[in-house]
Amino acid sequence: MKYLNKIDSENVCVDCIIADESETLTQEKVNAFISMLGLTGTYIAADRNYIEGSYIPELGRLVFKKPYPSWTLDGNGEWAPPVTHPQTEGVSYAWNESELQWSVVSEVPTP
Repeated sequence: MKYLNKIDSENVCVDCIIADESETLTQEKVNAFISMLGLTGTYIAADRNYIEGSYIPELGRLVFKKPYPSWTLDGNGEWAPPVTHPQTEGVSYAWNESELQWSVVSEVPTP
């Protein structure tokens, strides 16, 4: 299954349709399929739905919506926090944007 993500003039994904397609979709095949459906606009094939995400032409790929204002896009097209996520066994963390740091998430007691 492929997702055909429609991008607007500012490269933001504004819509998505699902194509039951097992073969590799070239941009030419995507364009022909969209035309056959009578749709207009630019669609990019991907393995996921990227609605509200963006197409980054320099990377030639779609990325998810930026999760926090302080995060930046790394060279792999992934959003990265300004502080590396701590790796402590048995401890869960959540990003705290106001303090620009990872905060420990308290366990919810089991009833």
